[in-house]
Amino acid sequence: MPSTLELLPHNLHRVAVDGRELLFHVPTTSLFELDALTREALDLLAASPLSLAALQEKLASRHDASAVAEAVAELAACDVLRDAQAEARAPAAKRRVTSFPLTTVVLNVNTGCNLSCTYCFKEDLTTPAAGKKMDFATAQAAVEMLLRESPGRSRYNVVFFGGEPLTQMPLLEQVVAWGERRFAEAGTRGDFSLTTNATLITPRVADWLNEVHDTHHPVGPGLYYEEQKREAKRRAADFLAVRLPKYLDYFEGVLRRARGAYLLGRTCSYADLSLFQMLVGLRYAFPVA
Repeated sequence: MPSTLELLPHNLHRVAVDGRELLFHVPTTSLFELDALTREALDLLAASPLSLAALQEKLASRHDASAVAEAVAELAACDVLRDAQAEARAPAAKRRVTSFPLTTVVLNVNTGCNLSCTYCFKEDLTTPAAGKKMDFATAQAAVEMLLRESPGRSRYNVVFFGGEPLTQMPLLEQVVAWGERRFAEAGTRGDFSLTTNATLITPRVADWLNEVHDTHHPVGPGLYYEEQKREAKRRAADFLAVRLPKYLDYFEGVLRRARGAYLLGRTCSYADLSLFQMLVGLRYAFPVA
């Protein structure tokens, strides 16, 4: 046990939340709730370094000596305390980073969301119309940065994020169309995906999503893919040969009857957003189909 204990303030921050005192452990970014013993020990050591015996003496009226020793050992193991007489640990050598091997870029296409739930971690969310929207030039620049920083990779990922990304449907269509050409020019592949609240998905597309899921887990979600790989291959082949053409024929028929670029009316609707998400998902799930 160290002869004299002192705090390492650069390794901890004490935070109060709703009347509860927490310790933020900087090296691991972990949060620990402080009990009365640890809180009092930290208060005393923050005032001045103390030996273990002196600390036990100051806390003797409220805490057992063995409990104090155990708390000190835990704090020392977390590198929150050290021996004041010990030679200071040499700081880690600085390393110059010259390359950032990126494989994925996340495009926050709209800070607005059609739900804006109060419990969402994105506290800056607003309505889709009032959200800050990414333009096409910015999206292009992000993809070009991805290719520039990590040249020669066989595959890249572009993730649409928000807010609710499906509220920026025209941009998503534009980025996917351009991105597929750009990745092909670079001799590589690009995958496109999105994080969505799924409220813009129609019932028919929901059925479609379920069928696509079943090509990967046809027996059941409780089994690993490797445990049902043979069944998955058979289900995927049947889906591509029989079910998928029927779904696509249905939507193509809707487009023909609409006599325009959208499924319903003259503007983009939730149905168009749902269909877009499904097509992007199919490209990802069946890249060589």
